[in-house]
Amino acid sequence: MEQPIISSRLFFFSLVFGILVLLISTLGKIFSTKTKIALCNNEGNMTVYIRLINKHDILVNPKSLKSALSCLGRYMPFYDRTIEFLLADFEKKPIIDELKSRYNITNITSSTNVNFKMLGNIIYDKQYVEYKEANESYLILLKEISPFDLNKRLKSKNYGLVFMPKYSEKYEELIESIKNEKIQIALNNNYVYFVTPTL
Repeated sequence: MEQPIISSRLFFFSLVFGILVLLISTLGKIFSTKTKIALCNNEGNMTVYIRLINKHDILVNPKSLKSALSCLGRYMPFYDRTIEFLLADFEKKPIIDELKSRYNITNITSSTNVNFKMLGNIIYDKQYVEYKEANESYLILLKEISPFDLNKRLKSKNYGLVFMPKYSEKYEELIESIKNEKIQIALNNNYVYFVTPTL
């Protein structure tokens, strides 16, 4: 008589454990009390996905369909198919049309200043996104810009944290001299930051 490859008891335990992990993970996402900022650096352009604490989803700067779908597929909850705000350059109309065929998109704008019902404020430009929640401001560079322009921008406002694509070696020394706390995202990499709510 042949022995089974895996015992029924071990199979049952593994199945129950897997279901529990999936359930806890899903419940954690549903009841999360933090804003999630996901940054996807593909081909040197940053795609930004923000999930606010009220479960509204914002997609910023989808430069390619592959980059946008990869970022959404990885960080947007699988049970949510609605993007409340798409902030995009209207020159990328084919990408916008394709996203509309896959997701329910409530608002599409290239506006530079959007307020999300007191939960936060976004200023969007082709070069950067500025996100403000409570008393914290975050600057997200959408592509590599001159360190001198970046330094000028940083002097104009007090940002708690700066996210940027990883700069090339020739600019690395200039970037190091910037005093603000910064996180560089390497090419073809992703980074997730959770905004801790302030009391």
